Amino acid sequence: IVTTDGAGRFRVDALPLGTVYLRAYPPDRRPVFEEVSLPRATPVVLRLASLDADPSRRVAGTVVDDMNAPLPGVRVRAGGRATWTDETGRFVLDDVVGFGPQTVLRAAFEPAASLPPVDPTPFVAGARRAVTPGEGEERVVLSRSASLRLRALDGLDDEPLAFVHVLLRTQMGEILVDRSVATRDGHLALDHLLPRSGTLSIFSSRHRAVMPVFLRAGKTTDLGELRLSRGIHITGRVVDESDEPIAGAFLGGVEPGWLRSQGGDPAPLRELALRHAVSAEDGSFVLDGLDPKKPAILAAWAPGYAPAARRVVLELSLI
Repeated sequence: IVTTDGAGRFRVDALPLGTVYLRAYPPDRRPVFEEVSLPRATPVVLRLASLDADPSRRVAGTVVDDMNAPLPGVRVRAGGRATWTDETGRFVLDDVVGFGPQTVLRAAFEPAASLPPVDPTPFVAGARRAVTPGEGEERVVLSRSASLRLRALDGLDDEPLAFVHVLLRTQMGEILVDRSVATRDGHLALDHLLPRSGTLSIFSSRHRAVMPVFLRAGKTTDLGELRLSRGIHITGRVVDESDEPIAGAFLGGVEPGWLRSQGGDPAPLRELALRHAVSAEDGSFVLDGLDPKKPAILAAWAPGYAPAARRVVLELSLI
């Protein structure tokens, strides 16, 4: 991105050879979009037309909250144009341009010279949607954020879990949360979430829990004490061809075929990443937390040895 000087000249360096596209957004003229072939012997001349309102290139509408109340002071952007909503939440963008018939409309509270009439703190980061200029009024909903509270406990002894991986996925496959969290005595607080319904998955090195959740705009969903099951407990030994124990071998539960069949759901991959162990001096190992409903292949590898894999039959062991 460059800015023209006082004579209208500009220079863009380090462009690749071939076809490139230049777009100019003058403050008081119509934006221009031009295709340029490189290398080029002569300077590029971009001729800018005067700014006249064209209904076929207008995006207009209203920004409201989840209670259908208008939101003033929201920044709205589309196709190189930007404006603020007025006291009725309305906005108008003229001369909106894009690479195709549609462009992306974004609405969010942004820093301004003065504070917006509405407190932006309770709202989500922003909203975006594809729009077609010239096709009627748009209604953009900027929702209040949701919060989630719970306390993660061991399902057998009720001890709080200090470290868990949390994955929150909506029914449409959108990932709202996917991160590892250190709890405070098992307590977990997630704020500034999109109000959606979906599936909450929580995993630790030995535990797992999966459940549906419904997050409401401007509300806190408290799941209370959530007891995670310990899953399957596998023990064994890692040995070489001479039946000598191998210490320090890395073991993990993997099933590539099953993972590929999950339709892009990252939860199984996140869970299996926690299901690993290292063999002891006598080659013994313990692998905890595997889901008894899912197939498993136990893989082992160590420096100086070829990796090995073996399908295991899971049996429930309460420990």
